[in-house]
Amino acid sequence: MISVHEAQFYLDSCANQELRDFISRFTGWEKPHLLQRTMLRAFVPDSELTPVHFDQIYLRAGPPTSLTAWVPTRDVSLEGGGLMYLEGSIDIGQQTETEFARNAHNLTDEERARI
Repeated sequence: MISVHEAQFYLDSCANQELRDFISRFTGWEKPHLLQRTMLRAFVPDSELTPVHFDQIYLRAGPPTSLTAWVPTRDVSLEGGGLMYLEGSIDIGQQTETEFARNAHNLTDEERARI
């Protein structure tokens, strides 16, 4: 068993220049900054799909303008888990963040990142 989040091949993929270049073109950011927080999800046959969710919840260490990327490591079938965006969901995300900020106003940045 390996600790994938510390494996060199995984760290190299996170620092991939093509991915960084795409992010720069997509967002207009000159120097995208990689947060030192990554998540790796493995699709297990016959498991349930990941439900609709808001990625900022998992990336508390970053600003609300963070961009997350879903990068498959091999071919993915539609049934096996492509990425879908929920149209009009920006309002849901903004409401979620407003509520979080109101409820967590007394937490330190470190405590917020652990939630």
